[in-house]
Amino acid sequence: MTDSEKTDLQKDFLKCAGRNAEAFKRLFDALPNVLFHIADRQERIIAMNPRGLENCNAVRELDVVGESIADLFPSVIAEVYMARDHEVLATGQPIVNRVYSHCADRSTTLRIMNVWPLYDARGRIIGTAAAYTDAASTSSMPDWYGSIKEVVAFVDRHYAERLSLAQLAKIANVSEPRFRRLFQNVMEMTPGHYVTTIRLNAARKLLATTDMLISDIATQVG
Repeated sequence: MTDSEKTDLQKDFLKCAGRNAEAFKRLFDALPNVLFHIADRQERIIAMNPRGLENCNAVRELDVVGESIADLFPSVIAEVYMARDHEVLATGQPIVNRVYSHCADRSTTLRIMNVWPLYDARGRIIGTAAAYTDAASTSSMPDWYGSIKEVVAFVDRHYAERLSLAQLAKIANVSEPRFRRLFQNVMEMTPGHYVTTIRLNAARKLLATTDMLISDIATQVG
């Protein structure tokens, strides 16, 4: 697409989405620690704030307008963005302050996402507005942040070992029932599922980058 075509795409979308989309764009352009983008139903970027541009190594906003999310971001990140966009497009319900980590690449950074549906004048969902920020960069970190981050970091270092719920709860300094509830509420999966996910993705990486036998990989990742 030419710059002129990208400009027209952006203007047409924002016009259809009305004042809310323009207000989102102005607001998040001014926030330095938040990655923000607007995407249409075809998963094409319509707008992106300076922090988002920096994250995908773009200089101008027009460099990303009209480009697909899958083409702009590493696959592990694009999959998260697209899955959440699909959820909001399908349900019409916003995602508010949902915590996640890029467990597919064993990142120990906890992030907070907010994704809102954008509507045209007829009330049809035409796209999404999404904001992502590191939990540690929020002005007042949630009470759970330190405990969950410690557990995520521990699993990243020791996923190949035998890990028990009691062991992880002790690291979080809470009882086992409370830890299970807290972890599942924050990460949207049980502690056991999280450990399994880390192991599976470590195994996939070894399969893709080494000549190791499957049996050896299974032993190495636990």
